[in-house]
Amino acid sequence: MPPHRATAHLRWPRADARAADVRIPPATTQFGGAPGAIGAPPATKRRTGQAALIVLAAVVGIGLLAAGGLYSLFANRPSTVPSTSVNTVAPTAAPTVVRTDPSTDPSTAATVTGGQIGQAVAFDGTNGSGTVTVMDATWTNKGFVDPKSGQMYLVLDVRFEATSGSFPVGILYARVIDESGGSHLLAFGPETTKMLDSGVLQAGETSEGQLAYELPRGPATFQVLNERLRPVAEVKIPG
Repeated sequence: MPPHRATAHLRWPRADARAADVRIPPATTQFGGAPGAIGAPPATKRRTGQAALIVLAAVVGIGLLAAGGLYSLFANRPSTVPSTSVNTVAPTAAPTVVRTDPSTDPSTAATVTGGQIGQAVAFDGTNGSGTVTVMDATWTNKGFVDPKSGQMYLVLDVRFEATSGSFPVGILYARVIDESGGSHLLAFGPETTKMLDSGVLQAGETSEGQLAYELPRGPATFQVLNERLRPVAEVKIPG
């Protein structure tokens, strides 16, 4: 059945009719609205807007419920952070100090005699002359540090006397030659009671003190050196 369309039945006025007598009937819309309500929004559009608001509210409510469920799920979930354990180390006992009886000290010392020990040996220097005497000689392994393997300390008590002119004395102007020909200068490892002072002796002056050397034990020769570090006197020491 074809849709009903609103029609207006117009009556054309007569030629002799006046303008005031012409009447135009009101039009009726196809939507069934009231006369004269052409273009008014239908009731179905209002119902569609209300339905959209209801759907939106439902979506928001579902989202809030889902958020609350996730929060409760993670809030009640046990922590997965691993616990850190601290290992404590028990304090160790203090080290025990063992003291050795000095009577059991294996260090040895031997005083030697013979050779030219105790004899005054004369010499002529560059600017003077004098004598040197090795009054005592001792082989020992006792010192501030141990001697090298296969060696010992030779400690000499010496006395210098200037008879004329002047000459230098001290650790730089003396040395020891071992039986193999090796030359040895002063060693600072052994213990001494009084080192020989260094200086220049004038005629009539004397100087006494100790000189120490490190070398293999055996026959040795003590040498006195001049200003040019050349030997001017020798004293034989037994091993």
